[in-house]
Amino acid sequence: MGFFKKQPAAATVAPVAASSAPAAKSPKAKEPAQAARWTNGNLLGTRAVTVVVVAVWLCGPLALFVAHGASMTAREHATRTAPASAQLSTLQQASGALAVGFVSSWLSATPTNPGQLQSYLSVTPSTLSQTPFTFRNMAVASVSPQKGGSGLVDVVVAADVQESQLQGGKQTQAWVRRYYQVAVDTTGHQLAVVALPAPVSGPAVTSKQPGLGYGAQLPTTAKASQTVTLFLEAYLAGQGETEPYVSPSTTIPAITPAPYSQITPVAYLADQTPADDPADGATVAVLATVTAQNQVGQQVTATYTLQLRARAGRWEVKALETSPVLADVADSTAAPTPSPTGDPQEGNN
Repeated sequence: MGFFKKQPAAATVAPVAASSAPAAKSPKAKEPAQAARWTNGNLLGTRAVTVVVVAVWLCGPLALFVAHGASMTAREHATRTAPASAQLSTLQQASGALAVGFVSSWLSATPTNPGQLQSYLSVTPSTLSQTPFTFRNMAVASVSPQKGGSGLVDVVVAADVQESQLQGGKQTQAWVRRYYQVAVDTTGHQLAVVALPAPVSGPAVTSKQPGLGYGAQLPTTAKASQTVTLFLEAYLAGQGETEPYVSPSTTIPAITPAPYSQITPVAYLADQTPADDPADGATVAVLATVTAQNQVGQQVTATYTLQLRARAGRWEVKALETSPVLADVADSTAAPTPSPTGDPQEGNN
C-alpha cells in the first residue's frame, strides 16, 4: 500500500499529536524480570553437544544421526526450561509504546492537520476524519507475537474516547472504552507499523466477583485485627513505624510521604479464626478493607491482603500480598458479606 515505513529501533515512540483532551502518557516499555536460571545446565548441554560433534567426525553417518538427536534434545530442554517472561524480546515490548503513539496520532489527525501521523506512514491517508477524536487514558492492553516467527507483533491499545450519544432524544457526550489493534513489524532490529489501526472488541468484563477464601469475620477487638490496624496506620498514614508490627525477617517500608492522615477499618476477614494467644509459627491470611482519608477530607476505600504469623504470643505481619486468596473451585461455601466494624482498638504492643 506504500503507507508505512520502517522506523529506527532507537526511536520507537514518535511524539504524540495533541488532542482536544489530554491523553495519557505512553507507558515506558520495560523488560520483564527474568527468572533465575541454572547456568550450569546450559554449560553441560553445550559440552555434551560438543562431544557428540567430535563423535560425528570420528564415526561418520551413524554418529551424525545421533548428534542430530542430541542437539534436538538439548534445544527442546532449553525451550522447556526457558522462563515465560523471555518470550517477548525488548524490541517486541517496545512495539507497545510505538502502537500507543501511532493510535494517538491516528485519532488526532485530520486532512488539514495530520500531525505526527506522517512520522509513521510514508503516505498520509486522504480519508482522515474532518474532526479529531478526543481521547484519554490510552494504554497498551496486550502484546502478542504472531506465530510462525514472522517478526510481526499484534498490539492492542485501549483508550477512553469521547463519543456523541442520543439519550431521550438529546445528544450527549460520553466516554467509551475503545480498543484498537495494530500490527507492528520487528524484523531487522527496527519497528514499523504495517497497517492502519483496526477497532476491535475489548475483553469480556463481568461485575460478578469470584469467591474469596476468607470464611471468618474478625472483630476489631481481636489481636490479629489490632495488628492489622496499627500496621496500616503506620503504612498509609505515617502514624509511627511499620517495623514494630512486622516479622523480624520482613521489611515493609511505609509509603512516604504518607498519602493519608486517618485510617478507619471497614471489615476484616480471615481464612480461619485466629487465636488471641497464638502458638509460635501459626499463620492466618487476612483480607482488610479500610477507609483512608487525607487532610482535605478526600477518602478512598481500599482492600489489603496480609499474611500474619505468630511470635511470642502476638500476631505480626509476615507479608503484604499482591492479591487475595480465592476460594477453592470445589468449595461452594461463600465468603461472608463484609459488615462495618467498630472503631479501632488500642493494643498489640
